[in-house]
Amino acid sequence: MSAKYPSLSPYTYCADNPVKLVDPNGEEVIISGEASKDFFKEVRKGAKEFGISVKIDNNGILSAKYRGKGPVSKEGQLFLDAVNDISVKVEINAINNKKGTDSEYMFGGAFGGNELYGETIDGVWINQFSVAKQTVIPSELKDMDEFYGLPGRTSLHEITEAYKGAKIAMSENVISSAIGSSNPLYRRAHSGAIPQSGPINRYCYDAQDNPTDCDSAKWIDWNAKYGVNEKNLKTTKVY
Repeated sequence: MSAKYPSLSPYTYCADNPVKLVDPNGEEVIISGEASKDFFKEVRKGAKEFGISVKIDNNGILSAKYRGKGPVSKEGQLFLDAVNDISVKVEINAINNKKGTDSEYMFGGAFGGNELYGETIDGVWINQFSVAKQTVIPSELKDMDEFYGLPGRTSLHEITEAYKGAKIAMSENVISSAIGSSNPLYRRAHSGAIPQSGPINRYCYDAQDNPTDCDSAKWIDWNAKYGVNEKNLKTTKVY
């Protein structure tokens, strides 16, 4: 390879940044943050439903292995791919919901976008890989999944949403920002991930408790609803 492409440096595998990019081959889901243990507990519950056992090491790196009987399900395989794909690293930041922080204005999880690394030779990517980011609030994911009776399911959704976003970005050679529902790549990643345990409805109100658009709201409710049953999972006062 070096003889054919003399312009490549020994650090091409990490886009000429060996200090920052120490994991050239991805193959990791990394869980960090103050609520990392709580998130892992939810992931373990969700993985178990698909016959998958998971472990986490001292560095927060997740590993997974299928131990079920018969073929692994489509959803189970997607989760295994997210953990084992050598071209993608998924970084999960698990936080607690705290008053006065950004966590107040999201529910459950937030798409964090991705970065692309590698080099092209004659228009062909060499050792391309992507780092995808996701922020999660495990306590809210747990409340949601318990309401719908699917423990851990939405935690797997968060991991596979980040993973799918990275794969789409790589296939189209784009970098996706951490933008919400208006981001087309996010919408595709969301729909391509393991489905959430159920829907979350957001209701926005003005100071007189009248429904209003969320940009000018003073109160925001996040509710889960199954049939005639509805449960308020979170209420945020907009300061």
